[in-house]
Amino acid sequence: MRISGFLVALLLVGVAFPLSAQPTVLTLDDVTRIALQQNIDILQAQNNVDAVSSQLTAAYGNYLPTVSASGGWSRSQSGRSGGQTQIIEGIPVVTPESVTLQNSFNAGANASLPIFDGLAREATLSNTQSRMNAAEQNSTRVKQAIVYQVSSNYLNILRNRELVRVSEENLRRDQRQLERIEESNRVGALSIADVYRQQSQVANDELSLIQAQNNYAKSKADLVAILSLDPALEYDFVDPSVRTQMDSTEVKATLQKYSDIRMAIMTALENRPDYKATLENYNAAEANVTGDSSSYWPSLSA
Repeated sequence: MRISGFLVALLLVGVAFPLSAQPTVLTLDDVTRIALQQNIDILQAQNNVDAVSSQLTAAYGNYLPTVSASGGWSRSQSGRSGGQTQIIEGIPVVTPESVTLQNSFNAGANASLPIFDGLAREATLSNTQSRMNAAEQNSTRVKQAIVYQVSSNYLNILRNRELVRVSEENLRRDQRQLERIEESNRVGALSIADVYRQQSQVANDELSLIQAQNNYAKSKADLVAILSLDPALEYDFVDPSVRTQMDSTEVKATLQKYSDIRMAIMTALENRPDYKATLENYNAAEANVTGDSSSYWPSLSA
């Protein structure tokens, strides 16, 4: 009886505290792909593109004719009561009761096509096209920003993990040094002040290790939030293809590549989607001005 009770208790403990699952390993390419699929900002930007796309379809519909149809039916009833006696040629005649029903049907169809409305249709179409282009450029820019943020956070995780490793090595080295100083103090080679000084150094190393571990855990949590992943699961970010070291020659070459500020500005103006989106919004505003002035022009429809 005791053995069965022990097995039941062990089973309950196993259910309450299951064995930890293996963490999901994610590379830099994995987190980039997940961000493009699940990030809320990217999904919202794409929804904006879809919304403007439907408005663009409606703008094209202004060039199509308008067709309407109508129909109706009515019914009337009239009657005459009977039982009245009339004398016709000296003969009494009793009039019978009569009821008259009348049905009426009507149907119609109408088609109209605006020929000229003061350039209102053209302004609406131009405005919607510009806003569509701006929405697409904004969506592209959001994707670029998210990819940059994800890559930056991923590299920050690798950096913080290396800092944890360095802090652990420093702590182990100073702990071994403390053991040697304590042994020297026991034989009288060093004073107790040296022991206290090394103990203080070990305590500082322990604090640095805790801070490095906290920074590492926080950087992982930040990336999980950006990716919209389940925070209850465990993830490990490992990518052997990412280089963790760079020599001074490569650093100088990178700085030299982007040292020309004028060329960098020209490249940004040619390639930045947010700048292109701003230009498209300006074109949309100009189209609005044209549409507002259409009320001063006559309209013609067929």
